[in-house]
Amino acid sequence: MYSLPYPQLFTSIIVIFMDKKIAFPGDYVASCEEFVPGKNTFAQNDNIYATAYGDVTYDGHTVHVKGKAKTIEQPVIGDVLIGVIEGMMDTRAFVDCAPLEKEGVRMLSKISAVLPVSNIRKGFVENIRDEIRIGDVIRAKVNAVLPNVELTITYPEYGVIKAFCSRCRNTMVLNDRKLICSKCEHVETRKLAQL
Repeated sequence: MYSLPYPQLFTSIIVIFMDKKIAFPGDYVASCEEFVPGKNTFAQNDNIYATAYGDVTYDGHTVHVKGKAKTIEQPVIGDVLIGVIEGMMDTRAFVDCAPLEKEGVRMLSKISAVLPVSNIRKGFVENIRDEIRIGDVIRAKVNAVLPNVELTITYPEYGVIKAFCSRCRNTMVLNDRKLICSKCEHVETRKLAQL
């Protein structure tokens, strides 16, 4: 029978390795009732999830994921994003957001997000096309990150910051709370961001 030299050394290494919990982005790592999210984690619906691949560590009442690879910064609830409306349906709009810099770290090159019609205005929105149009540039706040990045523009400081005419695609100019095309003088309405 073959025996390992220093068997107690190999046993302890295996136990330490086997005791480590490895998380992948989006994996549940803890409950908000017991822990506070730390580095490479975020909270949603009273649960804490990983944003990076790595070892899960618990530091007092804070849970961290110690990244094993280069981390990709994801937007978190409350982040402000600038995006372009790329597509629309009756119940939602699809937004491509510009990269965001947080604390000197650049995020993903492009963030795809959804803007539900219920997050456009407080109250009932009869027609989403009266509030936003394809090609409009918006300032929006991140409302949720799972399963998709969801945006809101219900607050006064969020909404359309640059609009384009739906007929000729030229820039719209604000005149008496109405948007007028600088070329064809077509009048349209939008949910505008207040500065």
